[in-house]
Amino acid sequence: MMIKQYLFKFFVILSITFGVSNSYAGNNQVVMQGIYDNSNIQAGYIVANDMKFSVDNATRVYDANGQLRSLKSLESGQQLKMYYRNYGGQVKNVSDMVLDKIIYYSK
Repeated sequence: MMIKQYLFKFFVILSITFGVSNSYAGNNQVVMQGIYDNSNIQAGYIVANDMKFSVDNATRVYDANGQLRSLKSLESGQQLKMYYRNYGGQVKNVSDMVLDKIIYYSK
């Protein structure tokens, strides 16, 4: 009986998770790539049309000229650079956090 309850809870949580993640499918996507702390980083984010698009809501997006940009003003296929915070860690100097590759914004 306990196993059935656990299975039921598991499938309920799974279906809720799938429904929530599926609802973001129509939103914008940012892909970032670069080298940070000698580690190759490549990650994708499904984003809404505002500045809070990273999982820790601490990401800032700059265009190729170094100007801070809002996602609402971006064009599809535009090249960007990204600054970000460490997960749960102390915020480092911004100059230490820039990824040296380009990220792409697509609608």
